[in-house]
Amino acid sequence: MAEDFAHEFPNDLASLGRAQEALLEWAEAQGLPAEARHRVALVLDELGANVLMHGHPPEAQGTRPMRVTVALGGDAAEVVLEDDGAPFDPRGKAGEALSGPLGDAKIGGLGLFLIERMSRRIDYARTPEGRNRTLVEIAVGPL
Repeated sequence: MAEDFAHEFPNDLASLGRAQEALLEWAEAQGLPAEARHRVALVLDELGANVLMHGHPPEAQGTRPMRVTVALGGDAAEVVLEDDGAPFDPRGKAGEALSGPLGDAKIGGLGLFLIERMSRRIDYARTPEGRNRTLVEIAVGPL
């Protein structure tokens, strides 16, 4: 049985990068194939970057921790990011980024498009503590 991954980190770009590195090391140790490791890391990178760029004012960077957890089961991984940023439900936002040819896509939003395309399920909730909780379930192949 795989051990879940959990990592809390400050909301700054360097810390997001370190969290992604730790996640990739864990995923490799769990035996996830390279493509699955890439998908899991991409979810963290895109969701975390959205929090950093849009979740709160720049002066709040580094002061409000984010928490990522990943649970493996069957042929799927559930990636959960919790943050203290402004409320943001990513579900259904992918269509806003790509409504025509890729060359005409607006800057920003393509990460959500990628996450939506590779996910089985995306859930969002605002916790009683006022945190965003975004869950993305992706296929990782047989474990």
